[in-house]
Amino acid sequence: MRNLSIQCVFLNHLIFQLFNHFILPSSMLVRLVNISMFRCNNKLLFVTSSFVGWLIGHILFMKW
Repeated sequence: MRNLSIQCVFLNHLIFQLFNHFILPSSMLVRLVNISMFRCNNKLLFVTSSFVGWLIGHILFMKW
């Protein structure tokens, strides 16, 4: 990867993959949440645990 254009293309694709979830919401994620919310009896517990898992994942991602 000594060619600068190849490195720029690689970095552009990497950045777009990382920020895809923030810029363009994923319809598959929305469908999975809707299915899980429909099947889950305790919706408050589901939302709370999902948020805590998301928060822990982001903290670990930002730390390393």
